[in-house]
Amino acid sequence: MTLAPDSTATTLDRAVELATDRLLDLQHPDGWWVGELESNATMIAQHLFWHHFLGLRSAELDRKIANELLARQRDDGTWAIWFEGPPDLSTTIEAYTALKLAGVEPGARSRDYIKREGGVGHARVFTKCFLALLGHWPWQWVARVPPEVILLPPDGPFSVYNFSCWARQTVVPLSVVQAIRPVRPAWIELREIGARPGRTKPPPRPGPIRRVALATAERWVRDRQEADGSWGGIQPPWIWSMIMLAALGYGFEDETLSKAATVGAASRSTKATASAPRPANRLFGTPLSP
Repeated sequence: MTLAPDSTATTLDRAVELATDRLLDLQHPDGWWVGELESNATMIAQHLFWHHFLGLRSAELDRKIANELLARQRDDGTWAIWFEGPPDLSTTIEAYTALKLAGVEPGARSRDYIKREGGVGHARVFTKCFLALLGHWPWQWVARVPPEVILLPPDGPFSVYNFSCWARQTVVPLSVVQAIRPVRPAWIELREIGARPGRTKPPPRPGPIRRVALATAERWVRDRQEADGSWGGIQPPWIWSMIMLAALGYGFEDETLSKAATVGAASRSTKATASAPRPANRLFGTPLSP
């Protein structure tokens, strides 16, 4: 058996000691820890996207989102997935779009980087989904999961339960959204980075099986809402569940949607807006009746 050199063991031991001391320094006298949970710029940009989609934007929210995105922008005009990481195409596209939506010019370096990397067409699925919501990418060009997957039995060869908890709670509402193809146009110019505005085609008329799938998926999502109004305590399933309910035609008179939107109200200065009735069928066209 080969033993690690003493210097390596000493370095590792010292690192463990320093980390332990730091954790103890951060501990509250009552024994617990608290700290800010941070993520990358996509979470910031998407916060503005879903507020726009649900009709909850405010000038104050736009200002704060823009300031936060600009503070995280790299020196070369791009955005990274992690702190001091390399530039990332999808992250940069979402930040670029959010800044434009907030009325702030992202800069030529951001635009040129996106163009060099292939533009929106080379972005990840989530990025294309948010751009489709804003009317800048065709829904029919986005890779999708059919909502009928919710009908597959858990003990079969494949079902939504093959995904992890947070993933299936994201995939199920997103599959409904992709089937309905809702759009709330954002009147900004993005064709310089490869966007394709106004090209979403109406979804096919749903047959009996699809209608059952949409109704089943809606019940499945509603049944899994947490006591605090979120889904899984994380952003992706929460955001897409709200968007799904709105796309199905529900407004803030719906208890599930209103409760979910209130979770986000704490981070906004326009909390009262979240409880105001805004029937979704007036925003997104005639909803499908499962």
